[in-house]
Amino acid sequence: SGDHSYLVNNLATYNSNSVMEAMASGLALVATDVGNHRELRDAQIKAYGDTGIVLVERDVNAFAAALRALTPKRAHEMGQINRAEIEERWSWTRWAPEYRRFLEMAL
Repeated sequence: SGDHSYLVNNLATYNSNSVMEAMASGLALVATDVGNHRELRDAQIKAYGDTGIVLVERDVNAFAAALRALTPKRAHEMGQINRAEIEERWSWTRWAPEYRRFLEMAL
């Protein structure tokens, strides 16, 4: 599952570009419970009934246990959820009209 997952061992972050890029690439995410990781996970559970994010303590044993439990099939399923999340909520296609409205208001 290592080649189908992305590990995030941050002490602090908010909306990490690397996390969003990993999600857009269709990778399962094993991450520390900092920044907006919990918010992303909870939004996925609400939207899809499942999540592509496993939250762990910032501890090598917690990461190792999460990776051992992550089968290639499950990592693929989680990666698909992460990809869908980016496409539906964070893609340029989704946000371009919002930016356009914002810029038109500024003129």
